This record gives sequence, structure tokens and C-alpha cells, in this order.
Amino acid sequence: MITKLIEIINRVPNEVPINKIRYYVVLRLMSAIGFFVHTFWLFMFWFIGVPEMACFNVLSISFFAIGFLLVLKQHYFIGLLFPAVEISLHNTYATYLTGLETRFYLFLMVGAILPMFLPKGKTCTKILIGFIPVFCLIFVNEFIVGKQAVYQLPDLIVTFLSISNILISVFLVQMFSGYFGFAVYQTEEKLDIEREKTNNLLHNILPIEIANELKESGKVEAQQIENVTIIFTDFKGFTALSEKLTSNELVNELNTCFTAFDKIIRQYKLEKIKTIGDAYMAAGGLQGNSQTAIENSIKAALAMQQFMVERKHNLNQQGKLAFEMRAGVNTGQVTTGVVGEDKFQYDLWGDAVNTAARMESNGAINKVNISKTTYESAKDNSNFNFIERESLAVKGKGEMKMYFVELV
Repeated sequence: MITKLIEIINRVPNEVPINKIRYYVVLRLMSAIGFFVHTFWLFMFWFIGVPEMACFNVLSISFFAIGFLLVLKQHYFIGLLFPAVEISLHNTYATYLTGLETRFYLFLMVGAILPMFLPKGKTCTKILIGFIPVFCLIFVNEFIVGKQAVYQLPDLIVTFLSISNILISVFLVQMFSGYFGFAVYQTEEKLDIEREKTNNLLHNILPIEIANELKESGKVEAQQIENVTIIFTDFKGFTALSEKLTSNELVNELNTCFTAFDKIIRQYKLEKIKTIGDAYMAAGGLQGNSQTAIENSIKAALAMQQFMVERKHNLNQQGKLAFEMRAGVNTGQVTTGVVGEDKFQYDLWGDAVNTAARMESNGAINKVNISKTTYESAKDNSNFNFIERESLAVKGKGEMKMYFVELV
């Protein structure tokens, strides 16, 4: 039963923001407890012969019910104002009618802690709510202390009320404060989970170092990096082939290929830069280790070609169309940075990037075409076999030497 009640109390609608959950839960709990306690007091005061307080508790129940409904609508300030006014007036009046010995004034402590359960902002409202029980305590001290109670209750009832009010008021202060702390802890856990999701998403968009710089400073300084190795790929006759596929078939096939490329890029510790249409761009050496990055970039490009060859073979056996790919690799100096504010993107610029694109466009199907610069850096690597090609006239570049590369 208790577990079920706690589950109901902790149930929060999805539209409540994470940073407001603690206020929603605690204020809802406070209003619910106030409603039931004052319902009990209505009958208790009627039983002990204090009809004014019995009638007052009818109004009190209405105040807490309204407060509960306002909290459900996420109107926290006004939703707490009703209980705050009720707690202060109810217990000041009860003290006036039954005397100091019944200790009803102790519930003013509960009213005094109410502002801590409000969200940030509206300082004046918080001061107002916090001042209400202070004003009532001053009233008790000036006009009730030393005065005879309106109702002379039997000693047994006074003792019962005194002990129960001490216990209940202390319990409520501790419970609300403790539960608020627990709700804060739960909120922080949820915020940590959401923060982790955000970080993972950011790291999925940007290299980790760049993402961390963006989080810390709100911007990314452009960098010039030597010996970065860039991979460019695209599919031969993509436009013509895509016209023969349905939209779902086209998107699914691109997703299958690029997902496989992503896995290969991660395997060789490279950075995916972007995709544009059927083109895929990745780079190695952005965090140093340029020589290792050259080897890993060539291996990654060869692995991507191998995947495409196997993919085409499998699809052709099923009577389906498949893409064929060209891949180009070049090594050189690049400038890196993040551009834009909306849907920002980490990118590379420089002649090395343009040359890598030329290596791809002047390559061949199922081959990896590398520039002379990349060849000079990797020619002594025993893992590769290089096939020299005739110099080709490259748009905007003139005659260029390039090489096909294979695994030994």
C-alpha cells in the first residue's frame, strides 16, 4: 500500500520539465497532506467543541484542494500561496481560540520553510510567502501571549493537542525538507542522464576535443594542422541508379553503406567529417600520429571498397541493383573549425581537401586512388602494394601523379 502511494506521488507527467519535477512532486504532496490533515481536524475540532475551527477547516480544505489543482497545472507560486495563507491564518486562529498550550503556533514553522520549495525567480513572491508566518508569529507574541484562551479545553485534550502538534509539526518540516532533498537527488540523476545523452550526441557530431572546447567556451577556434590524411568516396552513376530505386530503397541502401563506413572509420580511429548526397568524407591525423593515420586511412579506404564489392556481389545474386564506388586519399595541411550557429558542422578546408576530392573523381571503380604526397609517406609500408599510374590532367591542378594502392 505504502509502495503504491509513493509510486503515485512520484508519478510526473511528461510535460513537466526535468528541472521543475522536484517542485511539482513536493508541492503536490504538501497540498495532498494538507487536504487530509484538515479533513481530520474538521471532525476533531467539532468533537472537542470548537465549532469556529471546524468551520475554518472547511475553508482550509478548499484552499489545499485549489493549491493541489494549481500545482497540477504547474502554477507553483500561486499554488503555494493558498496553502501558505491557510497554514498561517489557521494556526494563528487556532492558537487564539485554544491557547498557547496546544502548540498550534508551531505549524508556523511549516509556513516559514515554504519559500524554499518554489522555483527560482519572483523574489518578491517568495518574500511575501515567507513573511506571512513571521507576521502571524509577531501577532501571537503581541496579542495572544499572556491572554486567556477563548475555549478552556480539558487538560487531557490540551496535553493531547500539545504533544501531537509538536510531533506533527516537526515531522512535517523534516518530511518536506527530506523529501525535497530526495526529489532534488532524483532530478539531478535525471539531469545527469540527459546531460550524458547530450554529450554523446555532441560527440557523435564533433570530435571529442572539439566538442569539449565548444562546451567550455561556446566557440571553436580555427586550427591549422599539418599532415592530415583525407578520404573521399562517392558512388559511380548515383543519379541514374537512384532513379531506378524507390525512395525507401535509396535511403535504406545509403544508410547501409554509410553505417558500414562509420564502423570502419571507428575501427581505424579516424574522424568522420560529413556526408553530402552520395559522397562520404573522413580524415585521420587530426589529433596527431600522422604516420599512423596515413596507414589507417589507406586501410580504411580499402576496407570500404571491400565492403562495397561484397555488397554488390550479394545484391546482384538477389537480382537487385547495387552501387559501385570510387575512393581517393590525399595527405596535407588543412584548416579545421566549426561554422554556423544552427546545425553547426565541423569541417576541413584547404588545398589538401580539394586534392583528395580530385583523387576520388580521377580514380576507378573498386580502387583506392592516392596522391603522390600520400604515396611518398606510405611507400615504405610493407602492408601495401602501389601501382603507379600515368600522370593525369586534373581540373584546376594540371598534371598530377597518382597511384592505386592494394593490400599485400
